[in-house]
Amino acid sequence: MKKSCRGFAWIAVTIAVVSFRIVSIADEVAFVSAVERFARHDQIDQVEAGRLLITELSCTKCHRSDDAMLVSKGGPSLRNSGRRLNPSWVRDYVADPSRVHPGTTMPDVLGELTSQQRETVAGNIAAFLANQQQDFPDIKATGAVPVPFEFWNRGNVEAGRTLYHSVGCVACHEPAADFEVTGSARSAVDLMIDQLDAAELEDLGLSAAARPVPSVPHSNLAAKYTVRGLTFFLLDPDRDRPGGRMPNLKLTAVEAADLASYLMNRQAVESDSVNNQDASGDAEAGRKAFERFGCIACHQVDGLPNDLAASDTPILTELRRETFAGCLQEEYSKGPAYLLDDFQRGAIVSALASIATQTPVATADKLQHRLMQLNCYACHVRDELGGVGRRRKDYFHSVGEIDLGDEGRLPPPLTGAGRKIKPAWFAKILAGNNADIRPHMTIRMPKFHADQVADLPIWIAGVDGRRKLPYTVAVDSKPPSNEVIEAGRELMDIGCIQCHSFDGFSMPGVVGVELSGVAGRVNRDWFTAFLHDPSSLKSRTRMPNFFADGKTQNTELLGGDPDRQIAAMWAYLQGVPKHSLPQKIQQARSQTYELVPDDRPILLRTFMDIAGTHAIAVGNPQGVHYAFDAEQVRLADGWRGKFLDAQGTWFIRFAPPANPLGTESIEFPAGNVFVEIDSKADANSCDFTATAAQHRFGGYRVDPDGVPTFLYRVGSIAIEEEIVALKDGSLQRTWRFQPDPDSSHRIAFSPLAGRTVKQIGGNRFVSDKGLTVQIDRLPAGAATITAEQDQTSDDQQRVVYLIDITSATKLEVNYSW
Repeated sequence: MKKSCRGFAWIAVTIAVVSFRIVSIADEVAFVSAVERFARHDQIDQVEAGRLLITELSCTKCHRSDDAMLVSKGGPSLRNSGRRLNPSWVRDYVADPSRVHPGTTMPDVLGELTSQQRETVAGNIAAFLANQQQDFPDIKATGAVPVPFEFWNRGNVEAGRTLYHSVGCVACHEPAADFEVTGSARSAVDLMIDQLDAAELEDLGLSAAARPVPSVPHSNLAAKYTVRGLTFFLLDPDRDRPGGRMPNLKLTAVEAADLASYLMNRQAVESDSVNNQDASGDAEAGRKAFERFGCIACHQVDGLPNDLAASDTPILTELRRETFAGCLQEEYSKGPAYLLDDFQRGAIVSALASIATQTPVATADKLQHRLMQLNCYACHVRDELGGVGRRRKDYFHSVGEIDLGDEGRLPPPLTGAGRKIKPAWFAKILAGNNADIRPHMTIRMPKFHADQVADLPIWIAGVDGRRKLPYTVAVDSKPPSNEVIEAGRELMDIGCIQCHSFDGFSMPGVVGVELSGVAGRVNRDWFTAFLHDPSSLKSRTRMPNFFADGKTQNTELLGGDPDRQIAAMWAYLQGVPKHSLPQKIQQARSQTYELVPDDRPILLRTFMDIAGTHAIAVGNPQGVHYAFDAEQVRLADGWRGKFLDAQGTWFIRFAPPANPLGTESIEFPAGNVFVEIDSKADANSCDFTATAAQHRFGGYRVDPDGVPTFLYRVGSIAIEEEIVALKDGSLQRTWRFQPDPDSSHRIAFSPLAGRTVKQIGGNRFVSDKGLTVQIDRLPAGAATITAEQDQTSDDQQRVVYLIDITSATKLEVNYSW
């Protein structure tokens, strides 16, 4: 059971306050990831836990220290708080931080003021901060990355939900309990853990791997932020939190808006604990209180210094460290107070005692300390410490769900990384400077504030540089001959091209790490040792050993000498793309890759001009084909004749759109076919645009004949859609609805739209483009042809049916053109 106490703050300093009263404290203590995950389970010692608490609670903002390891995190900049944050949330948070944001590392700065005094002072500070306003940065669009007008107001909740559960957010934060995740193949270790009890896990040293990873708590984001404020924070966390631990996930403007929309929608119903009335107060009194109660120690505001006078507080080494004295006493009331328990206070005391000895800290300890501060262990394993939590691995996938094992979907281990990666490349990775070489992974390597990671490349190289490699070879100082380089190119065809791309070019289906530039990324001696025995440097790797037992698979090249062959491979890779591509890739690029669906449908996930970057192209033996846009969840276009040339998808750099080979093409109406509506909505008020944010794609299944059925949800209704090619050159779409049990739903159904739409008898309609639909299973005359207000739209008229779904329901529509 945790004991609540007033935490580490100003010792031997009395702040004049008027009237004291003991206030209730929430059960949750200040949350520091590495302390909760590792220290409480004896995976790191108490001194390191205490050092982490000192930095993450920003103790040295008040208690000065020259120790570079103890630089405080500090608080966010509040110079634009008036436009980012809701004043009512600021007021309630200042009045009682741990109640409004359980787990916060912000102290209660108001001491033991009476309840009324707290409310008044907090309201004044909120009023002062509401006047802190700066312009948001201007986000420029590029040809590849659009920035819609007022993009922060256009977020798509479902797209944000998918982003949150795929790009890496859930490595640190809690996944949504109702998010449907399709698990990848689990590793043998994870499968074994499921079968063992606690004692067996302990005996095998697997307790840490089996233990749930605690989540970094969110505050109530819907109550805290304005929509624009949260969107811009997600775009660039460093701007608002220069010392914060939230990394930059390299989101586009649209992605940031989508993610913000999801996060605010997710927590909108959880705001009962926050009084959402507008905050009011005396801004000038708030400015004085902001300075008086020490807020300036951690936060930047315009008009006040970001500092405390050195004489105001004792330095860190002067603090008592024998017992829980001063502010480490429970219910300490003479200054800022954190919510800590006995374990955390004991760790701080241990750290203070260690600091007093002035013992030099080893570089390895500095490295581990920084990795824990930045929570790198949430994603990466280093020396059997950390990594993605076992119950979170299912949220990380390879693009296209190609089975590459854990190393194809999880962040790479950092064990021995300094022996492998050159410091300059490591710096590029941390800075997010065009260093992404794993496009097959959905999780993103974030970038960090330069000051926080500047030392990491040198530290990790120095620490790991002392690790011995299992195999080394003398390096020839002479430049490689053309014969050697050509031998290296030939060796690429033995197996490298089966898993790796070269300057963006690859064999069909290849999704592995890009090999061009590898000589600038990794050290040559590591490359040599890795090729001699991959598993000795990377456990459970899928990289095969082409030189097992010191023997090569090609005994003709370079006298069959493995060392000479590996040196030749290195020489070749140093010059890609200057050197020619491997022969088999060149041959593949010169061939025709027309896909011909002779006896059953062919499915290809690709990029297409109309169906977009999430296109699923389906070719049918009947000679009528289509593309389904899995992002917008719509049938995008159709054509007859030849199906598709896959060369662009498989071989051409940067994956340009795949080109349909047939003719007689038709583009289907933009937007969605279905939307869920309330009982009072009429046909003219329904929003079928892709931004309606009701649709969620759930993949597809294929029947024994190869015909796909697309699975998705519209609001709360599960839908299965089958699209069948008919011999007359038309497409038949069949939808099956499965509503939630014991409930009824109303949907608007729009099978056709265009500049003009005409009814040509019964439930048969035609658009100005010549697309004709025949609707079955609906009463004749039930349709409304609506007129859009936006005369610039291509779809100014739309056929709309209003349908009540009370049980399993089926609809069929035939499309011809």
